Amino acid sequence: MWRIRSAEELCRSGGESSNGAPPGTPQPVVDLLNREINAALDEPAIRQRIAALGAIALQGDAGQFGAMLAAETESWRRIVESTSVHKEGGARSDRRLSIAPPAAL
Repeated sequence: MWRIRSAEELCRSGGESSNGAPPGTPQPVVDLLNREINAALDEPAIRQRIAALGAIALQGDAGQFGAMLAAETESWRRIVESTSVHKEGGARSDRRLSIAPPAAL
């Protein structure tokens, strides 16, 4: 069973937290969510709480978020392909990464 971790748990564990909407979400809904989340991130109390967790609040729109995700995916694809890290499993909840020991020199 999936368990969704809070932003606090993600920040404390060195993870990342982001907000996104499912594919097909009407653009006016995406725009509203984006406006409201960015407005919340402008609040000093929220920024202080995020900073206290050791995180950085990044603001932007759906296009910027999509571009960042595409760049991160490509970056990590290159890293994985250049190492001995292999994806195992099929179903999303069943995926694991394994790291083979480096070859002897």
